[in-house]
Amino acid sequence: MSHTYGKAVKGHRGFVSQGKDIGGDVKVIGCKFPPEVDAVLRTLPNRSEKLRQWVIRCMLEEGLLDQHSSTQSPNS
Repeated sequence: MSHTYGKAVKGHRGFVSQGKDIGGDVKVIGCKFPPEVDAVLRTLPNRSEKLRQWVIRCMLEEGLLDQHSSTQSPNS
């Protein structure tokens, strides 16, 4: 069974994702992955949240993001 998360917004086709704990007016960043990575990612529950956590954690590790400016916990 498939679930659609978000809300219906006038002028938009389908649903606009609200994003867990993201809030505000944010833009989507998309990317493509090699087929073997894509296959694994598509099996993950709550895929978007997991990808956000991984990106934030890596940015913190590389010093690209201040831990206090992160809006989410980088827990995996």
